Amino acid sequence: MSDVPVPLLAKEFFTQEFLRDPYSTYRRYLDGRGLQYIDIHGSVWAVFKHADCSTFLRDPRLSAKRTSTLIDEFPAEKQKEFSELARTLSLWMLFFDAPEHTRLRKLMNKGFSPAAIESLRPQVEKLVERLLLPLRRNRQIDLLPQFAHPLPAYVIAEMLDVPESLHQRFIHWSNAIATLFGNPYRTVDHLDAAQRAIHSLGDYFREAVGVRRKQKGNDLISLLMEIEEDGDVLTEEELYAQCIMLHFGGHETTRNLIGNGLYTLLLHPDQAAETSRSSRIHPDCRRGIASLRKSGAIHRPHSLAGFRVLWRRSTLRSGDYFHARSGQSRCTPV
Repeated sequence: MSDVPVPLLAKEFFTQEFLRDPYSTYRRYLDGRGLQYIDIHGSVWAVFKHADCSTFLRDPRLSAKRTSTLIDEFPAEKQKEFSELARTLSLWMLFFDAPEHTRLRKLMNKGFSPAAIESLRPQVEKLVERLLLPLRRNRQIDLLPQFAHPLPAYVIAEMLDVPESLHQRFIHWSNAIATLFGNPYRTVDHLDAAQRAIHSLGDYFREAVGVRRKQKGNDLISLLMEIEEDGDVLTEEELYAQCIMLHFGGHETTRNLIGNGLYTLLLHPDQAAETSRSSRIHPDCRRGIASLRKSGAIHRPHSLAGFRVLWRRSTLRSGDYFHARSGQSRCTPV
C-alpha cells in the first residue's frame, strides 16, 4: 500500500515505563499525521487526537465485529481449533453493530434500571466491608489485588447469584479471557485457556438457566429471562453469551476504574483529604472518578473497517484494524 507510513513500534506501548506514564509516549504522536500505523498483529491504524478519535468512533463504516482478529494471526489449523471461541465472543453485545447492538442493549437495559441497581446497595456495602476488614490491620495494602480486583467480580457474581464457593473460580476464568484483549504477545496457550474458560462459564450458565426455568429467583439471570420488549426476547445463545460478557466486562473495567480513581486522588491530596473527612463522597467527586476524563479504564477502543475509508492522505481498507487512542485524546480537547 503506497500510502502506508513507517509503522510505529508496538513495543513502545507495552513497556513498564508506558504503563506507569502512557501520556509522555502519546504526546510524541500528537503532531504527526492523523492516521498512524502501529506494527502490531500485522499492523493496525491508530489516531491520537481528540477530534480524530471522536470522528472515527462515530463513523458507521467502522465495525465492532472484530472477534476474528483475536485468532487471524495464527496458522489456519489453529484458527479452526479456536473458531468456537471467536464465535462465542461474537455473540457478546460488545461486538455487535447497530441495529443488533441497539436491540440487545434495549432489552438488557431493563436489568440495569436505577431501581435494580439501588437494590444492590446493601449487598455491595457488605462486600466492601468484608474486603476492607482484614486490610485495616495493615500499614500498607496493595489495592488492586486485595480490593479492586475481587470486588467487581464479587458484585457481578452476586447479581448473577453465583455461589460464593465459585467466586475465585469465576475470577480465574475472567482473567483467562482478559489475557486475550490488549495483549500483543498472546499465544496458543492463551487462546486455549480462554476457550476453556468460555466453555466452563457457558456450561455453568446453561445449568443456571435450566434451574431458573423451574424456579425463578431475584437475580439478574432470572430478570434477563423475563425481559420482553415489543414481543422480542433474548434467545438462549444470546442469554448465555451476555451473562458471560457481564461477568467479564463488569469485572475488568470496574477494577481499572477503582485503581485509577485512587491514583487520581493521590495526585490531588487536598481532594483526597476532603473526601476522607466526609461520611459520603461528594457527587462531583464520584462522577469525576467514574468518568475519569484523563485516566479512563479503556485507553484504546478497537474497530474494524467494514468499508474502504479515505482519511486525508491515508486509506483504511475493508478489514483493516483500528485503534482510537482515547487515553491521550481525553487530554487534547481540540
